[in-house]
Amino acid sequence: MFATGVKHVSISLDTIDPKRFDEICERDDVWQSAIDTISRFARVVRQRGGTGNINCVVSRANLRELPRMVDLAERLGFWISFIPIEVHEYGGQVIERERADRMFFTKADHAELDEMFGRLIEMKRQGRRIFSSTPFLEESLDVLKGGTPRWQCLAGALFFSVSPEGRFSICHKFDGTGQTRQQYYVYEPHFPRQYRDPVFQDQCARTAHPCKACLRPCWAEVTMAFTHPRAFYEMATIQLHHPMPADIPDVDTVTREFVPPPAAGTTVP
Repeated sequence: MFATGVKHVSISLDTIDPKRFDEICERDDVWQSAIDTISRFARVVRQRGGTGNINCVVSRANLRELPRMVDLAERLGFWISFIPIEVHEYGGQVIERERADRMFFTKADHAELDEMFGRLIEMKRQGRRIFSSTPFLEESLDVLKGGTPRWQCLAGALFFSVSPEGRFSICHKFDGTGQTRQQYYVYEPHFPRQYRDPVFQDQCARTAHPCKACLRPCWAEVTMAFTHPRAFYEMATIQLHHPMPADIPDVDTVTREFVPPPAAGTTVP
């Protein structure tokens, strides 16, 4: 992968607790592997002048860790994006609802949600390495407390998805454009002209408009950057005054600095 010229990379890491991360991923020793991968990419990113980003899904399992996750990202020379937990639904099928229920917030959690997101927004204001824009963080807090996204999705206009086979979709939730069985492939020579066609764009808009907007950053942050002045400013200046750390720690160093030793007789909740 390094030989291909990769200079920007995004890696998922939801907690600084190795056991909890293994439970989330349903595999053993995933946390150590993730930290090792981040450390390796951090060195490449620094050499090539790129950007590394940690994606952190916010749930009841890691809410109190969020400020410390910012510290971890900075220690590794990465940025961090916070993504509100959601249940995926494709073709009418709800994915992992039962397993995810215990990760969702209740009314009793709202005060702590306000506190933690208030701290993240203040850290963002201070110039910490938080990739998420302030409008996105504010919207995420509202959604985690039971609200619905207020932004209008512009899928198919500002961005679109390409499947491994080269198939076009306005986003990965839809097959094709979501309105027809006809498939469109981006490698076809006529695709750029077809994509700009007003009829095709209208078809994309009619698909996106009734869809309940999600808060996946690849869609929401792009839209907010074009529709919200503060989000645009924050994204435009995100690389300023944030040098990489002088050294990139390895797994053992990160473990010593960030993972507290478990107390005798305790288990991970």
